[in-house]
Amino acid sequence: MMTRVKKALAGETLLGALTQNFFRRFFDNEITGGTRDLTSMFFWMVGFVGGPFALVPIPAMVTFRLIAQRLGPEALRVLSRPTKLRVIELGMAVSAFLAAVVWRSLMLDRRDGLILGALPLRARSVVGSKLAALAMYVMGVAAAMHTIPSVLFGLILSDRTHSVRLAALGPFAHFAATTSACAFVFLSITAVQGIALSLVGPRAFRRLSSFLQMAVVGGVIIGLTKFTTVLQAAAQLDAHGASHAPAPWLFWLPPLWFLGLYEWILGGAEAAYVRLALIAVVALATTSIITVATYAVVYRRLVAQVVETPEDAGSSGWLGALLRQVVRVLSRRPPSRAASQFFFASVGRVERPRFVVAVTLGIVCAWIAPALLLLAPANRSPSLWTMFSLSYVAMALVIVGLRISISMPSDLRASWLLAAIGAPRRWLRSGLWRAFYLSAVVPVALGFTILGVSRWTWPVAVGHASVMLSAGVFLIELALWHFDDMSNARPWRPEGANLRMSWPAYVAGFTALTAGLPTLEQEIGGGAAGIIGLCGVFLLAAWALRIVHGRPYPAPSFEIETVVEAPSVLGLD
Repeated sequence: MMTRVKKALAGETLLGALTQNFFRRFFDNEITGGTRDLTSMFFWMVGFVGGPFALVPIPAMVTFRLIAQRLGPEALRVLSRPTKLRVIELGMAVSAFLAAVVWRSLMLDRRDGLILGALPLRARSVVGSKLAALAMYVMGVAAAMHTIPSVLFGLILSDRTHSVRLAALGPFAHFAATTSACAFVFLSITAVQGIALSLVGPRAFRRLSSFLQMAVVGGVIIGLTKFTTVLQAAAQLDAHGASHAPAPWLFWLPPLWFLGLYEWILGGAEAAYVRLALIAVVALATTSIITVATYAVVYRRLVAQVVETPEDAGSSGWLGALLRQVVRVLSRRPPSRAASQFFFASVGRVERPRFVVAVTLGIVCAWIAPALLLLAPANRSPSLWTMFSLSYVAMALVIVGLRISISMPSDLRASWLLAAIGAPRRWLRSGLWRAFYLSAVVPVALGFTILGVSRWTWPVAVGHASVMLSAGVFLIELALWHFDDMSNARPWRPEGANLRMSWPAYVAGFTALTAGLPTLEQEIGGGAAGIIGLCGVFLLAAWALRIVHGRPYPAPSFEIETVVEAPSVLGLD
């Protein structure tokens, strides 16, 4: 009997330790910078995501009270739906953004298979602990965002109804709908990760993961710009009477699913909302089942891959070979090649710069995609100013995003290698400059040139491409001002941008680039003399910046602090 008790206690300790370690991984990652105190980090997250949501019901209090007094509780229920939907949408966007931040912690990875696969642990114990940690994180995030608003919304919306049932169901309906929406977002992402890992395997997924993460961040940012569209869809749903069926596309909007769940829990909802609630329940159950099933499959594949395949196997594919060939073309000096290669490797593999690039591409898509979609019909001719402005906005945002990404440190403890090499810093800067130009300027210029050829004359499209390529030279010189180093080899110091004092200059420069320059180029109208003059101005300005930059200036200094934490004990004895 005593032996059974000891085994049970040992099993509880093991599962608890595994769950705690998996839960810690959500906070101890490259983007958050790690943590020493799990409790303080969790409460910091609660305050960060929960504080703004607690303030959402306050501005609506007076409005909702007036509606209830003058029009009655049923009118309040209908007229409050846009506010409910806005809270659901915002919660889903925050959840997706947090999922992108903790991207690598959502799924079991090679490290789990390498460490846990060698221990005498059952697969169901590992998978169960990982799922428990995921549930704790998801519910912690959802509860942090929606507990206080649920109480406030429930009390406000049940005011003057004189119904104990509605007063009790109001907070529960708000909490259930909003937390279910957050859980659906997390589980959808884990389901996609699990399916991709199960289909392509761990090695191929490492390359695919970056694109999936960028797609998630881009989708979040685009979704934030579509709040009005979803609100109009909800208004259209309410406008249909019992004799008119809603448009089918309304049932493809996930925020409306959980608004339907909200109304169904309150009771007495229209048929359309009952259908939306059913879709929400099915979607949540489907993503949950897929996540649980793929977790087990992924863990078995990880353990098998660790045993059968060395860590670096499969790391060089066609993309790696292409980048190596590009680096050889960019420069003949080994230090310059090393700087270019390290830039591409950091953006592709290190989580901090990769996340910044994902956010940047999401912002670019959110900015220019709606405008391009409006200009898609072949019979609609876009104005030159609009296309010029969009192209300069895209190029400037990509350059700024890449500049921020190279400021994110990868592993400062390895920075001693740069000093050991002793390469001239101008050679390192040359390799980084060329990698920047190839990554930020050439693709944007090429894309808008192809678009311009189909809409404008050849002289206008080629002239605009020439101005973009010349302006890119100047912008990269500005972006790399006083940066003579390998990328991702310095501590992140955002105070160096001096935003408090220099923000008017940044705003003025961005306005001049995205509004003034398109106006000037439109006036030129593709004339050869004007295009050559503009290109010459940018190239001369870039040359002047290069000359001034070459003068001696104080080199940045920093100290590296290494913190080693004690490993967690799993209690396997």
